Amino acid sequence: MREAPARIYFLLACLLLSACARNGTATQPGTGLNPNASQLTQSQPQQRLRYEVLDAKGEPIVGTHIMLTRDRATRHAMTPNAASPLNVIYHAGAVENAPKIYLVFWGFRSDPSKEAPRLTDFLKVVGGSAWLHTVWQYYSHAGGYIKNEPGELVGTWSDMSAVPTTPTFVEIQAEAVRAATHYGDFTSDVTYYIATPTGHDTPGFGTDFCAYHDSVTMSKGRVAYAVLPYITDAGAACGAYSVNFTSIGLLDGVSIVGGHELAESQTDPFPMTGWFDSEDEEIADKCAWTNLKNNEFATGTYPTQPLWNNGTASCIQ
Repeated sequence: MREAPARIYFLLACLLLSACARNGTATQPGTGLNPNASQLTQSQPQQRLRYEVLDAKGEPIVGTHIMLTRDRATRHAMTPNAASPLNVIYHAGAVENAPKIYLVFWGFRSDPSKEAPRLTDFLKVVGGSAWLHTVWQYYSHAGGYIKNEPGELVGTWSDMSAVPTTPTFVEIQAEAVRAATHYGDFTSDVTYYIATPTGHDTPGFGTDFCAYHDSVTMSKGRVAYAVLPYITDAGAACGAYSVNFTSIGLLDGVSIVGGHELAESQTDPFPMTGWFDSEDEEIADKCAWTNLKNNEFATGTYPTQPLWNNGTASCIQ
């Protein structure tokens, strides 16, 4: 009679170990496809919601991936996930192996903060920089590793068509389609950066997000695009005076936010198919609004945030 409890405990332990074996398939972080990616996403809808644009009804627009404002990033600080406590994981999708940037200023009839030249100048020198060197370690099965080379900005277009006062997700996506049609480049290495003018901000900008990226499928291919609202409209929530405290500090967020979207567009151009961790954080999300500093580039100094480095399991600049 005394052996019965011990036998019961043994059988229960075996059952628990068997369940763990079935549900805990292991992968090496950052080295290959995570077979449990879909389960992780489905079991953490609150995490996915944090990184998606919401529509007018408060419903998430699936596929978008936002950069949180400073306040939201602080309020929703992440805790390490037991299955993948640090590194981002490859989910078998595309990366931009030889990145190209097309910058579109949509309806810029005024530019009081001079964001257009600041963003243009930054994107001219970001390719080949030491700051962007981190992306070299990320790859796709089809194209190999991402190249960090000078001259990534290959086109700038001022589209003077009318911009809605509060452009919706659908209207901005239509502008991305116009930009792709204008340039005729539908390759997987391209990101179209859609910058909207002051006073024409998508709902949620400055309160929930500072920018976002997504993709659109056209008859000639699927292209990535990033949406950069007029960053200084959001003030400190999107980086104003976060590094520099003189007049130039008003524009700090332009390169911080612009760089954030750049790195994520290259490593996960079609969101939630490339590189991200088990809590839906891409390589810039994991380091957002931390250790901001001025970085030296070929033709000047720009404030930037760190990016996640799988090799060191840390945020580096």
